[in-house]
Amino acid sequence: MITLLLPGVAVTYNGDEIGMEDTWISWEDTKDPQGCNAGKDVYEKASRDPARTPFQWDNTTSAGTGLLKQLLKSLIYQLNWTKTQFKLIIICSNN
Repeated sequence: MITLLLPGVAVTYNGDEIGMEDTWISWEDTKDPQGCNAGKDVYEKASRDPARTPFQWDNTTSAGTGLLKQLLKSLIYQLNWTKTQFKLIIICSNN
């Protein structure tokens, strides 16, 4: 959230909003030319394939993203806390 307040352009990549992590891709499955050109020994550092995997959803609660539930709880807590702070400011400014 703070990055939206900073100067510049805020970028959210697909999967960032649900806390998705990169997936390991073997040398045989690597399709990224940058990774293939780097060679078998160092392809993992050069390849962009791990970030290009499909969404890691499944049929469990929260589609398998337990982090999503934690983020929502945190957001609701922050909103309630902000409302409380605004109420206190209004009460103090009226006195």
